[in-house]
Amino acid sequence: MKYLIVSAITLNPGLVLGLSDEQAAARKHAVQPLGKGKYEVISPVQFKAGETIHTDAELPKALANAVEQAARKNGKAAPEAPVAPSASDSSQDQPQDAPQAPAQG
Repeated sequence: MKYLIVSAITLNPGLVLGLSDEQAAARKHAVQPLGKGKYEVISPVQFKAGETIHTDAELPKALANAVEQAARKNGKAAPEAPVAPSASDSSQDQPQDAPQAPAQG
């Protein structure tokens, strides 16, 4: 599956990724070539927003807000798998830009 990196992420060893030659060259210290554009992550490796990666593995749920499935070749977006909200997400239900009373002094 092809993923677009939305915000910087770190991937841990053991994951097999499809990378471009440029991506692999920049991370040669952290990936081991397996052939045909596939690489195994051998030490933590980072990707910045805007990059794309390929993997058949399921990415950790902690990365749900940092990656998106890239569009298919026909131009339609691939369906996204729903991610259950965590308990810490409940604070997002409240408006963040509500006016606050001025401090009294």
